[in-house]
Amino acid sequence: MALKETGCSGAMLLALFVACDDSSPEPALFPSNFESTYTFVRDCRLSIDHGGKSMTVWASPEGAAAYRAGTYPLPVATVLVKKLHNDGACKELDGFVAMKKDATNAWVWQETDAKGKVIGPDKPGKCITCHDTCTEGRDSTCTDP
Repeated sequence: MALKETGCSGAMLLALFVACDDSSPEPALFPSNFESTYTFVRDCRLSIDHGGKSMTVWASPEGAAAYRAGTYPLPVATVLVKKLHNDGACKELDGFVAMKKDATNAWVWQETDAKGKVIGPDKPGKCITCHDTCTEGRDSTCTDP
């Protein structure tokens, strides 16, 4: 009888653990179909600051026109997505980095793998360290369109 109770209690405990597990993946700052809903704002260029990757830049509808015109600061809710590539022709996708202007007018950064799975938010200072140097009239964006 004790074995049945233990088994039943174990099964209930496991069910409770699974039901309470809130480790669902963090959503990306940008939609998976961003290439059809965002504007392509910067062509393929080498970025020494992003691990020697080549990258292209896409902007959400909220900020695309302002980014292209160089009208800063960019509006709240603007998302800039950088597609990182392993080659100079921007054909071999390596992953993405994104920055989003939040309601407090601050930028939030995020990195994803090539499939869009979130790798992590800005690791302590990884993004902000460089982007803070691009504040003089650039709203922490370091790339020209």
